Amino acid sequence: MTRRRTYQDKELLLRNYVRLNRITKTEFKQLMRLSKDKSSVIRFEVATILFDVKNQASKKLLFQLAKDRDSLVRAEAYTSLSGFKFADVEEFLRKAIEREKDELACSYAITSWGEVALKLFDEHDEDINYVNKLLRTHKIMVSERCRLECYYALYGFGDKKMLKKIMKFLTRYSKNSPTSLGGEMNCKKMQENTCSNVPDVVQYNQSNKRKD
Repeated sequence: MTRRRTYQDKELLLRNYVRLNRITKTEFKQLMRLSKDKSSVIRFEVATILFDVKNQASKKLLFQLAKDRDSLVRAEAYTSLSGFKFADVEEFLRKAIEREKDELACSYAITSWGEVALKLFDEHDEDINYVNKLLRTHKIMVSERCRLECYYALYGFGDKKMLKKIMKFLTRYSKNSPTSLGGEMNCKKMQENTCSNVPDVVQYNQSNKRKD
């Protein structure tokens, strides 16, 4: 009987995938399986790896991960999608910004959308109008993080007046030290590593509490 993979086995496998120059079909099938893993850390790491696997299948898998129940997984999927210069990715990220309820994930969706739109289009009048419209929505108005990413996008689209706002924002931002995506996920990783060293029944009870 084949031994079931532990959390550490899966993490080691993914670390090995990161070092590869290319992902084979067999390895991609493994990534597909792991993208549905119960551990959000494993799903997050799959999303990270897919940044360097640019094909239709990986794009589709990232679309799936960008709708994950965990906001950090969604944020990482948005980040990886920034490397895909396709019209359907730009459209997907626009919709993600509008539906995203988590502030951190929404800010990453804005960043990635801006990067894709910048690569995809030569003219950005429509993009500038869209960002200005976003800035008038309640969700963006109450989020410093999301407003800052909107300013970055506008600056990238050619609105040089945004530089002053960005610099002013960064001065305040450095004092408040907002939580980063990597920092949040490292906390989860430490939690899951701790859980993997206790009996299965305890892990089961803890995961149920998290769901509650």
